[in-house]
Amino acid sequence: MRAVYIALIEKAQKRVWAFGMTNRHFVTQNAEALAAVATLRPVEVVVAFWDPDASLRTPGRPTQERSILEVQAALEQTTGAEWGKQIGNSEAALIRHFPAGATRHGNLRMLRLASVTNFSCLIVDDDVFFFPFLAEPESNNDPIIHCSADGVIGRAIVRHFEALLADKNIARQVYPVPPGATS
Repeated sequence: MRAVYIALIEKAQKRVWAFGMTNRHFVTQNAEALAAVATLRPVEVVVAFWDPDASLRTPGRPTQERSILEVQAALEQTTGAEWGKQIGNSEAALIRHFPAGATRHGNLRMLRLASVTNFSCLIVDDDVFFFPFLAEPESNNDPIIHCSADGVIGRAIVRHFEALLADKNIARQVYPVPPGATS
């Protein structure tokens, strides 16, 4: 699938949106291609991570407040202790590929999402790939569902992520840092 993603990113005309918990693999494998396409064309590059500061109330636990990352870590039978740090590492890696002052036709936005409807998704123009988080280690590696943004399922997925990105109560922009915000 990596070759398919790279080929689509390199040909992108309007958008490359990636939504994931840490986006570790996506950033490692695709940061160069993202920077290259944004240099060539007015492509909107959005990379959104789960917000490590977001928490859920889980009754019946000694501590009712749990990070959304902790909840997924329990399902994947891992500690998830480093996931918050990995999000910061992924953000820093992307910023290194999009240096300030570089001439670009496209742009990069990074956000942290506080949503309970979490699954990974890659949208490149009208190609939609989504990956559910299941109750097993590395759960978003399989299955991969591929559809068109013009179809019923793809249209619903795109609308879902458009709504998340537009909701300031759910999506917190971390790059570029919005005016008046602290980084």
